[in-house]
Amino acid sequence: GLFLFLSFFSAHPNDSSFNSLNEAEIINYCGKAGAFFAVPLKEFIGFGTYYASFLVMIWGLVIVVKKQLPLFWVRLLLLLVGIPFFSFFFSFLDFIPTLKPSWVANEGASFGGYIGAFIKNKLIAKDSFFLLPYGAFLILTIVNTFIFYLASSVSKEVWFKIIKFISFYFYFAISFIVNGLRSLM
Repeated sequence: GLFLFLSFFSAHPNDSSFNSLNEAEIINYCGKAGAFFAVPLKEFIGFGTYYASFLVMIWGLVIVVKKQLPLFWVRLLLLLVGIPFFSFFFSFLDFIPTLKPSWVANEGASFGGYIGAFIKNKLIAKDSFFLLPYGAFLILTIVNTFIFYLASSVSKEVWFKIIKFISFYFYFAISFIVNGLRSLM
């Protein structure tokens, strides 16, 4: 899982990979092996690659602690089903005009990869409340959290602790930003 994460994190468009062979120096932290698949996968599924790498890391921890991964094939299926959902979710970052994915050289790049951009372009309707960007983003947040929970093999108690921890720091960060903005006015 850590290998996957580092490969995707350090993906660089100039690295030699299975869709672009060249003699340039490999920049990827995981060398030729990481570069070989990192850029093409990030182009195809975007930040959905992080969903996959985090799940594999969690599975590794579960195997170390519990000595097994219950319902492996179901979890693998949830991983594969979750990738398009997470790609679609991250494609909403494309609505922020100042952000541009750094791992691809072409202009049509999306944070959700080709899969996320395709789904976003086909499903976002201008006349439907639920498929407007905000409604779809909210629905996807709930669906992705549920898929990740089911696929991870982590107990409810641990998930509640994680959510509580994230909520606390998210609240703290928002409070800090709002108070900082108020002091500027």
